[in-house]
Amino acid sequence: MTERRTRVSITEEAIRKVGAKIHHKCPRCSQVEPKHWGADVAGIWISPFPVEKSAMPPAMVPTLMLTCSDCGYISIHNLKTLGVDTG
Repeated sequence: MTERRTRVSITEEAIRKVGAKIHHKCPRCSQVEPKHWGADVAGIWISPFPVEKSAMPPAMVPTLMLTCSDCGYISIHNLKTLGVDTG
């Protein structure tokens, strides 16, 4: 049986993959120091808009959220697109 991955291991892998693909300068306040980015993984629930009654539950997109600790800007990255195993 495969052990379920922890939030920390998923977050660490996602940060490595995002770091290789995006520029870390905050687009809002222009801060470039890596220490100013907080990171965590989160699921974002996706449902049609406008909201419709449906028997199907909303879909969940696993994401990495990076937050600038200077201004609060949040950058959201789809883990599936980045190729991060959330297993």
